[in-house]
Amino acid sequence: MTTLNLEFDDISLYPTKSSQLKSRSEVVTERVFSFSKQGRELSGNSIVAANMDIVGTAHMAKSLAKQKCFTAIHKYNSDSDVLNLLNDPEVSPYVFYTIGMNKESLEQAERLSKLIDFNKLQVCFEVANGYMQSFIDTIATFSKKFPKCIIMAGNIISPE
Repeated sequence: MTTLNLEFDDISLYPTKSSQLKSRSEVVTERVFSFSKQGRELSGNSIVAANMDIVGTAHMAKSLAKQKCFTAIHKYNSDSDVLNLLNDPEVSPYVFYTIGMNKESLEQAERLSKLIDFNKLQVCFEVANGYMQSFIDTIATFSKKFPKCIIMAGNIISPE
């Protein structure tokens, strides 16, 4: 079996059709994302800052919200930082609260769910292997408890 190894310089992306735009200033990147099952919509740019501890910070969320971009805040934020973000009407529409699969992260989410309505939030479940049955079960349980919550779940990559 032959393996093909490509680097950044080996790949070029080309448009598949010509654009009718006359200038970059005419480009509109804002979109409305509809979630019919939850009966909700998100409006913004389809950019999500990662839930890494040096990226998904409260400062990043506040800055990106001004540009209508999303931030998956990292799961190590303090409860007070999280509540400040989630209760800020200018920022919260662009924040995904991150929940990990470990016991502490699930307990933090349970504590916060008593203080803020998760049905009005966006949540990012973070796990390296999104195809695990325990992960799928956790998502199913959470979505039954908070049926209007918008959920972004997992990282899945495979050759298929």
